[in-house]
Amino acid sequence: MKSSNLLSIGLVGGFLLAILFLAVGSLATEWRFPALLPERYTFEHWEAWFQKKAWMYYLVLSLLLSAAVSITAVCLGLMTASGLSRDKRSFLWLRLSYLPYGLSPVLYAYSMQFFYHISGLAGTWLGVYLAQLILVYPFAVVLFFTYFDSSMHHLEDQAGSLGASRAVVFQSITLPILRRPVQTILIQLFLVSWFDYGITSVIGSGQLKTLTLIVYQYIGESNLIYSSLASCILMAPPMILWLLQPSRSTKQDIPV
Repeated sequence: MKSSNLLSIGLVGGFLLAILFLAVGSLATEWRFPALLPERYTFEHWEAWFQKKAWMYYLVLSLLLSAAVSITAVCLGLMTASGLSRDKRSFLWLRLSYLPYGLSPVLYAYSMQFFYHISGLAGTWLGVYLAQLILVYPFAVVLFFTYFDSSMHHLEDQAGSLGASRAVVFQSITLPILRRPVQTILIQLFLVSWFDYGITSVIGSGQLKTLTLIVYQYIGESNLIYSSLASCILMAPPMILWLLQPSRSTKQDIPV
């Protein structure tokens, strides 16, 4: 068996073991060392979670925030990458797109915190949305940029020479070709926003909570049961997106 296959099996096995540990921990009544498994299991904690409106409120808002950030970043990143790819200084602009990733999200959030406070956006969902979007948007540009090569430009120019407007070219040529990459990049940007902790905690000023912040809160309280339960719910959207993502999203979709 190839080493790459062994590595893939090992990674998948480790991931499934982590999910199994979280699932068992969320169903346990008590789980103390040195017991290998809990003595009893119950669904009471899951029932209590879904019965509390506050927790469901945070779950829905977390989904809406990540969806809004990822959809906006994909739209802006796609249009920006399309324009930059035809600029003579595209290499320079692409290098500048990497600047937001020179700092960790926490340092980036603290460096911007002053401006959010004086503008009244600190502690608001709009402020967190804008802060995440500023970080994710350059990432979308970098990801989309590689797809706008000479083959893509050739197809777009051919359609334009036949009288198609830029809007028609974008709708009829660019989007159909990049359908799979758009789906994959949308999932990637959603996960970046979904698992964000630093920006939400700093710009949110402790007034806003997402599911990721709730997981960290339970971990800080050493609450094994609810931290495992919240982690299971936190991992549900990535698992669903992983199952739904396209099997391939490469330049093979671009006809030459």
